[in-house]
Amino acid sequence: GGDPPVRAAARASTRATRRGTPPAMSSNTESRTRRLAGLILTGLVGVAMTLSAVGKLSGAKQLVDNFAKMHLGDYITEIAIIELVCALLFVVPRTQSLGTLLVTGYFGGAVVAHLAGASPAEIVPGLAIGAVAWVANYLRNPSMFASFQRS
Repeated sequence: GGDPPVRAAARASTRATRRGTPPAMSSNTESRTRRLAGLILTGLVGVAMTLSAVGKLSGAKQLVDNFAKMHLGDYITEIAIIELVCALLFVVPRTQSLGTLLVTGYFGGAVVAHLAGASPAEIVPGLAIGAVAWVANYLRNPSMFASFQRS
């Protein structure tokens, strides 16, 4: 029973659910809104990481002092380059999944460095930016998370 458009919508909803996309997200407007939100968050993470790397490369006093406290002063240039590479891989659509994993590792290292350097209050930005990176990646590419679903 039922007219053809209703059956077609039900089949589309079932296919979307099997792919791991909630039926509500299968509409074009919501999909565009989701992608736009993901792109905005991606841009924010990319800008934050780029500005941080530029600060390190330019020798900003506060950053140099913080790295010296963490006994990482000799590696500030290398860390800035790693940060730029992670940011670049994160913002480029073709490498976003790899970039998300690398950004996670980068900020995980930053959290540990701040804890070891006796500045635990400074872990919050690293945790926040790392979490936003995952949210951004989910919004841009929900299929990346299909492996986390039960079979």
